[in-house]
Amino acid sequence: MSGAVQISFYDESLKKDVQGRFTSDGRSIHVFSEHGTKSFPYNDLGACIDYNAQVSFVKKVLSGLARDPGSSKFKDLQHQMGNEPCIPKESHSMWGSRS
Repeated sequence: MSGAVQISFYDESLKKDVQGRFTSDGRSIHVFSEHGTKSFPYNDLGACIDYNAQVSFVKKVLSGLARDPGSSKFKDLQHQMGNEPCIPKESHSMWGSRS
């Protein structure tokens, strides 16, 4: 998908119009709204990712962002990753080992 797709709909549970847009790079769906942004890898979304499934998924994400604007911040991302502390691993470079 080249370019952003605009989405606008009325969310019955929020009793208001919700707007945003999304793009897809073939690996992930990137959702943007006035309340924040989120990205989701396709492998997290299930087997069927046609255009209609993308739009339906994006509407759910936009409703969630409108309901809880702080949900797109780092704390949420950290929660999605399992709250594991970031511990640097040893790095062994092969750059200097050519003979």
